[in-house]
Amino acid sequence: HASEAKEDTAKRVLWYLQCPGYENLFEPDVQGVAAVAKEIPTPPSNWVNLSEDDESVQAAERKTAVMRLQNRLQQSFAKKLKPGQGVWEWSYETDASDENWPPLQRATVCVPVAHQSFTGPWKRGQREAQLEACQMLQGFLDSLERPEDALLSGTCQ
Repeated sequence: HASEAKEDTAKRVLWYLQCPGYENLFEPDVQGVAAVAKEIPTPPSNWVNLSEDDESVQAAERKTAVMRLQNRLQQSFAKKLKPGQGVWEWSYETDASDENWPPLQRATVCVPVAHQSFTGPWKRGQREAQLEACQMLQGFLDSLERPEDALLSGTCQ
């Protein structure tokens, strides 16, 4: 039976792909489709849970936030960057007195081409600390898009 099933499947695939010599081999069973369609229940009215969908979108946004910000920095300062020069430098501080896990950390991002450094607040874990510093840098980049704020000042330490 297995070889017959394989042969039948192959013929159906060739018919589906409309290969020469197989295009008229089968005809759709309209009554069969109607019978099957009657058996499929309608989905519940709340089958798409928007809160879960929003949460997954937010999770994806958070996972790509650092990469998107790095791309934006590279585009913003493309003319000032030397070949092979990194667009930013990261450093992290850990609260030595904190005994919890993950520990309290604070991230600092330095953007040498902009002569700017941003230190975020203390957060639980390196990733959270990094995202906070990213928000500060994002605000700086947003302010650069206004011509009156285009002058750069400050230094990286």
